[in-house]
Amino acid sequence: MIVNLFVYSFSIFMLTVAGNYVCGKVLKKCNLPKLFDDSKGFQGAKAGRYIGHLERILIAIGIMSGSWEILVVVVALKTVARYESLNHQINAEYFLIGSLTSILWAICTTATLMYYDFHYGWKLIENIKEVL
Repeated sequence: MIVNLFVYSFSIFMLTVAGNYVCGKVLKKCNLPKLFDDSKGFQGAKAGRYIGHLERILIAIGIMSGSWEILVVVVALKTVARYESLNHQINAEYFLIGSLTSILWAICTTATLMYYDFHYGWKLIENIKEVL
């Protein structure tokens, strides 16, 4: 029972905090120019982290419930929110790389959790599907 609780909690950590870390590392590896100056700070940086957490959680819920439409809604909302800044190629590349990395991370993490849940866990996914 304790092991299952740890695995489910760790999955949420991997989906959110580790997801932000991985996305940041991938963006740094791409050597895109910085979009903001660290010395002055950027208020949107913290908001972006929380948006990433929520985005991956929503994607995970969509995958677990079999509603891939949620993925479309998340991408559409992100695109609408950043529409003006996507006119510049660097911003568009940054947006695409970050979004695709985040989505891929959410899919892989959720697939791993679903595998564990089905074979070893509490069968929470089945209960989520029944509720939704």
